[in-house]
Amino acid sequence: MSKKKDESNVKIADFFAVQLEQKEQEVKDNAVVGIPLQAISLQYLFSNDVFPLGRMTELVGVSESCKTAFLFEIFRWHVYNCTDSRQFDPAGLHGGYIHNLAEPRDSPDLRASIMRLGSRNPFPVFKAACVEDWQKRCSDWIKRAEEMFEAGSMPYPVCLGQDSLTAVTTKNEMDATWKQGYAEPSYAQIAKSINLWTKVFFPKMEPWPVSFVAVNHMKENKAPNGAIIRTIPGGAALKYASTFMFRLQRKSDIELIGESGRIIEIVTEKNSLSPANHEKLIVRMTWTYDEEGEQITIWDWHDATIELLISFDGSRKKRLMDIVPLELVDKTRRTADCAPLGLKKASWSEIGTAIMQDPQMVKELQLFFNIRKRYKFKLGVPYSIQQAEANAIANKEKPPEEELS
Repeated sequence: MSKKKDESNVKIADFFAVQLEQKEQEVKDNAVVGIPLQAISLQYLFSNDVFPLGRMTELVGVSESCKTAFLFEIFRWHVYNCTDSRQFDPAGLHGGYIHNLAEPRDSPDLRASIMRLGSRNPFPVFKAACVEDWQKRCSDWIKRAEEMFEAGSMPYPVCLGQDSLTAVTTKNEMDATWKQGYAEPSYAQIAKSINLWTKVFFPKMEPWPVSFVAVNHMKENKAPNGAIIRTIPGGAALKYASTFMFRLQRKSDIELIGESGRIIEIVTEKNSLSPANHEKLIVRMTWTYDEEGEQITIWDWHDATIELLISFDGSRKKRLMDIVPLELVDKTRRTADCAPLGLKKASWSEIGTAIMQDPQMVKELQLFFNIRKRYKFKLGVPYSIQQAEANAIANKEKPPEEELS
């Protein structure tokens, strides 16, 4: 019988080196590839300068908190591969989305007003009568991608949207309720179904430039001590599976001559890609009508940037004003002066846009807010190639300025 090697002679470095002798078994996948976030407010919200692909984002909130509108906004990012306004060209390079609708009513006018695709919208909306419907639709999409492309090589981003996760029950519960004529309400089957599906689906989704973004309901109640108790259906698996979870709340309405809208507070409940504790962001979602009566809805992220910068107090405010000197700030008209940007009585939206054109300001704000710089997705380039390049940068095999600038 052979004797074991004397443990005292085994160096820890040698021990781990042996474990990594087979190169194909070494884990070096540190890549985060995503859609560029082109406003400081969005970079602050995500604590990254991209919206990462291959992950799940959950949007929760009570009724009328604009969760679905935010889902449509994220759809828009995937179509244009950017967060700023763009003119849609169906013949050009673009990404896409699939909208799985489990709610009893669709919002096509709202979606059209945010997407601005007109009658040329090539992206489908599917009705889900039960949990199995939307799960199969998402799974089949990945299967078709696997049939059409080499592993992970798809060259455009796609968002699989679900509105909402728990609006319909499982087929078994649906059939049983209809057969007996009455309901025995329970979220147990829904939670079990979603739990198992996420464990299978997300590993299959990860190699692709695909996002799963889902709306979920939330109920708020007050405890005897006055504390707010928030409950979200669907089971704990959803929060574990999510990279991001945002809670939306409608703060107030906007009623101006020629412009209406809502002021939305977005609270970060979970962010698995940053240690930064960015608790909330205030953003205006406004709508106007063009000469033909068509609604145009805008999430004004650049306006939200200035709202963010002036929200701090004390030393943090002083440091931010050193980076972005704002004077004569008018909170009613939402205007200000910013001499370094050459702007006087400019709208907050104009100033937020101009900040993104100043590399030094962007760099200093990113450092102040601990925003992580990531690899920005490039339309038309196979995702697997971009992941390899991002991995090379993350593992110090390539100068970061070559791909992150």
